[in-house]
Amino acid sequence: MNDFNLKLNAALKKYYGTEDVLEKTYDLPSDGHYDLIVVSPLWNPEDIIRDADAKIECLKQRNIAASYLVHLEDKTIAWIRTGAAAGNVTDVCLALNGTDCDRILFLGGCTALKSDLAIGDLVVANKAITGTGSTRYLQDDMDEPTFLQERRTPPKGILWLSKAAFRVEAKLNTRTIFSTDTLLGALLHRGEVEATGADVLDMESSAFNRCMILMERQGVGLLAVVGNASDGSAMTRITPEDNEELNRTLHETIPGIIRELL
Repeated sequence: MNDFNLKLNAALKKYYGTEDVLEKTYDLPSDGHYDLIVVSPLWNPEDIIRDADAKIECLKQRNIAASYLVHLEDKTIAWIRTGAAAGNVTDVCLALNGTDCDRILFLGGCTALKSDLAIGDLVVANKAITGTGSTRYLQDDMDEPTFLQERRTPPKGILWLSKAAFRVEAKLNTRTIFSTDTLLGALLHRGEVEATGADVLDMESSAFNRCMILMERQGVGLLAVVGNASDGSAMTRITPEDNEELNRTLHETIPGIIRELL
């Protein structure tokens, strides 16, 4: 356990009353073994996994957040829907401290800024640029400048995700992500965002990457393109064909990748 994890545990015990925030908040035993942990701002497991042999158990639901155990054959997935925004994802990731799991998958959505990305495409970050405020709390000092810093994805995470995608013949687009607290606010600064080299917008990838690095966990983000602003507008209208591609990605491609990760 590294210095950050020790510092986190000490703070949780002192101010939260327990180091086991995961069980206290989400009813997920932190001492249990999980073959995969999925953290998703948008989707419940029922939205993605529709296999007849999948057993999905909802452990806790409150407002937009929920926790589940997903049983696929002899494998177990801990799945947490966080709700959108970096702060929600950060709290869940920090609660995963000490869990027995080798792989953590962040499953989110993003808005394309480049015309070569279409609705339903899958994106993995080679780096995520911090345009959020919550990552300030992940620095040694809150006054330390963090805005527009780059958070590179741990390479081992990209490797095992790429291998799983290859086995189900899924194409992953490795791109630069700009994470923002406000999608519409970021579009007000569209030129500045594009000047960073960003290909897509999301709200959580930078915070997720930062948590994985600090906690020394093998985690990686997989984003589905759910919106398109590549023509310079705030958002291009989604066609029925776009919806068909997105549904294929959510209900066929991503479940196939998840199975390969187990």
